[in-house]
Amino acid sequence: MDSTSREPLLRFYENLKENRVSAIVAPTSYGKTVFSPVMLKMAREAGLSYGLIHVTPFRALVREIYLEKFASFKEKFSIGYQSMDYLEGGVDKSPFFLRDLVATTLDSYTWNAFGIPVAEFDKIIRDVSLGHGYVAGMSIFTSTVVFDEAHVFIGSGTERAVFTMARASMAYLSQMDVPFAIETATMPSTKLSTIIKDLGRLPLVYVCRSGDCGRSAQASSYKGILGDWFHPVADKEWYDRMVFKWRTRLIKEDKLVEEAADICRSKPLLVIRNTIPVAVETYKRLKERCPQATLIHGWVGAKDREERISFIEHMLEREGAGAIVATQVIEAGVEAEAHAIITDIAPIENLAQRIGRLCRRRTESLCREDGVDVYIIEDGAFKGVYDERLVGATLEKLGKYLSNSPESIDWRLLEDPEDSGVRRHSFTKIMEEVHKEAGASYGEQIERGALQQALSLDLPSTSMLKILEKTLEKELSETTLVKLVPGKDEGNFVVVELGRLLDLLGKKPDVAGKCLGNPGKGELVFRVKTSGGEEDIRVGVWKGMSPIDLMRKIYYGTSRREVSIRDFYIPLEETCYNRETGAFYNVAVR
Repeated sequence: MDSTSREPLLRFYENLKENRVSAIVAPTSYGKTVFSPVMLKMAREAGLSYGLIHVTPFRALVREIYLEKFASFKEKFSIGYQSMDYLEGGVDKSPFFLRDLVATTLDSYTWNAFGIPVAEFDKIIRDVSLGHGYVAGMSIFTSTVVFDEAHVFIGSGTERAVFTMARASMAYLSQMDVPFAIETATMPSTKLSTIIKDLGRLPLVYVCRSGDCGRSAQASSYKGILGDWFHPVADKEWYDRMVFKWRTRLIKEDKLVEEAADICRSKPLLVIRNTIPVAVETYKRLKERCPQATLIHGWVGAKDREERISFIEHMLEREGAGAIVATQVIEAGVEAEAHAIITDIAPIENLAQRIGRLCRRRTESLCREDGVDVYIIEDGAFKGVYDERLVGATLEKLGKYLSNSPESIDWRLLEDPEDSGVRRHSFTKIMEEVHKEAGASYGEQIERGALQQALSLDLPSTSMLKILEKTLEKELSETTLVKLVPGKDEGNFVVVELGRLLDLLGKKPDVAGKCLGNPGKGELVFRVKTSGGEEDIRVGVWKGMSPIDLMRKIYYGTSRREVSIRDFYIPLEETCYNRETGAFYNVAVR
């Protein structure tokens, strides 16, 4: 059956048409994303909306959706995207969401929703223009907005501010009767409760094998929260096709290379580490022992990342053996259809997203025949990356369930599989237990309420900017991104969080002198491109600096205040970038 004609997806759309808000919980690889163009067509025919804006957490996922999932619909709709990347030369970049079908990052969407267009940030900061927030706003108000795995942004440092703004935007869309939808495979009921508090109601389709989802502990929790808004819909045919034997084992760090080398010689292996330095070191150890190996992480340049993704695709098309070593950048944004995975320990929903990269279109039949091997490094580094309570609870539950058999956990299905032999449990059951025991909190009602109120007042962009600064002072500082450009290759830029860059400089002070133009203490050198030319300026920076603070500093640091800022980045010495390992992780930086 064509994924776009599956009953649960059609029910998901019917809920949207009837209630102007809808959600679907379906397994990874079910076809939720490719349903967006179909939903746009039906929404237009029904007079529900004219466009569709597909919102995702990661730039890498925007790339995949725009280039692969939406590309085949170019004859029917005008297609666009919005992120920091320039895909296919940037011809379809749509910062104001003026195309029929747009894929965008969550942070770009939320800034536009708050009337501060990302394309005019500098003008608003300089107070020389209010920007064209109404243009982006009208695009949103005449579209269906689809939030794809937006809950990934709840509860961890750098994402907290953006998700608070997204929640306020959802509540405002509901208040203004603008149709919007939520798609997920890995949302625990504790996070669903947070969204329900904001919205009050949410018709939700839950895809099971059975008609009542009777073998799903998570479905029971969802029903307790949603009541009559909970709609279980069976898809027995799909579930039966996706029954694999998942063999999950907890291993120690010192066993990684041994296990990886055995696997990568005969089939494609995905290795995910929680930090860039560890991923780089792992890649160096594996590249000599695997017939093919590649490395992909957030500090690899945009052009080089495209080449890595092409390499991965070609390797899988040839059904070749090898290793793909990555960080979380691959978690929900790159189709790496390996046949086995070795991953650092992480919260259960992150593990499910990582393992969800396996056994998709190309390798589905192979996984069905041979089963799937999952290795979780129980002593992998995670502090400073994930909530320690969630990781601790995840590790404890994994140990408990795997003590019976390595085949005890199903990493794809939302409902416990029905088969003879070993009793197997859906990862969603473990996810519910982990979040209940960890007692994690997922957002402040006060901040979200204040932002929703600000949206409803229809304030000018300059006033909205001041409200965001006051309401989310700490959280905004954790979302500040900067671009690094190695040598003169502006197309191979690297996007990094300012806080992480300053952490690196704190640990390796010589990096500033070797790689970043030798700025003074507490400074970075920025190359600023304006309507009057370009110049290099020294900008005072600090760990808690917000994107608003940074833009102001850059503007007031330029020699001519009347010019508009078109772009800015940090020049990176060519010797400090290696096309194989990325920025800083090479012989020039010790």
